[in-house]
Amino acid sequence: MKGLCDCHCHILPGVDDGAQSMEEALAMLRVARDEGIGAMVLTPHMHGKEGVMKKDVIRTCYQKLCGRAASEGGLPKLYLASEVYASLDMADWLKAGAVFTLEGSRYVLAEFHPGSYFHEMGNIVKNLRASGYYLVLAHIERYQCLLENPRYVNELLELGVLFQCNAAAVLGKEGMQKKRFIRKLLQEQKIAMIGTDAHNTEKRPPHMKACYLYLCKKYGQEYADWLCGGSIEQILHRK
Repeated sequence: MKGLCDCHCHILPGVDDGAQSMEEALAMLRVARDEGIGAMVLTPHMHGKEGVMKKDVIRTCYQKLCGRAASEGGLPKLYLASEVYASLDMADWLKAGAVFTLEGSRYVLAEFHPGSYFHEMGNIVKNLRASGYYLVLAHIERYQCLLENPRYVNELLELGVLFQCNAAAVLGKEGMQKKRFIRKLLQEQKIAMIGTDAHNTEKRPPHMKACYLYLCKKYGQEYADWLCGGSIEQILHRK
């Protein structure tokens, strides 16, 4: 694959718990470049009740980071989105333009509380679909109801949900239960995309190369390419 695409990261400086300065953000982009990542979808945490003010701040920060990255040259191409905290109000937030979808598409990356009940997740997904949006479930390995009841995974798939998992979880760095869960979904090709969920250069860096190589060896290059770039690139460019 000519370049990996990270679909989930927190590199925009000073807007959430990710990078805290422009220099840290640029350092993260350099790490990503060295990992073979050619494009990154910036997904700062957002909640619709924060209003348009944070959206304007995020957009301005994105433009500044794009400018600095372009000046340096050779860094990953950047796209703008958000990681939205899921709520029954999410469809209204999207319609009002209060949060970012994946580069202006009808797909939205969203996270739930790890202890969410499945019926809560299902109701939110159905509400989104009725409003013409598709949910990309951030870091699927974190939700206890899915870990304990794999049949719920199929129900979400039937509702059109796409599953994102973190590269660290694929490599078993999030514990054995999550490792077994993710690898079973990979064997069944139920995962749609891989992200780094990077927050910094040390404890949560934008590392993807080892995951990609593992996926190639275990599940074949075609699926690895789809997971580490193909699926998200299709959303970004077709919308």
